[in-house]
Amino acid sequence: MKLGKQTLRAYFSLASALLFAALILLAGTSGFLRNTLGDFLVVLLLYALARTVKPTGLRILPLLLLGFAVLVEVLQFVDIVGLLGIENENVQIAVGSVFDWMDIAVYTLAAMAAAGVDFWIRRHSEANS
Repeated sequence: MKLGKQTLRAYFSLASALLFAALILLAGTSGFLRNTLGDFLVVLLLYALARTVKPTGLRILPLLLLGFAVLVEVLQFVDIVGLLGIENENVQIAVGSVFDWMDIAVYTLAAMAAAGVDFWIRRHSEANS
């Protein structure tokens, strides 16, 4: 089955909506689900959103997303929220405040999953026929 760009955009739009809904549901939980699975799904959500805009090409997208996620984690390590004096609780939650090596491992797994999707797309895309 060959997939065109419009079909891929539709799939990634749907995936974005489902991932966003899953993250909203996870927000009401704690522990492993919210922390670990949530981090994994956030990277996949960013991937799906980017692929909605550009469904093919940019082979390094998973690597770029991993770099972004690691940058956010490093900013947590240096306490960017405290350094900037951010008092808005929503921003504090979005940026995070606790550095954790496990988060980087989870981001890496999510980027690998995204790279797997990219590989599959390259094999089944009309653009590569």
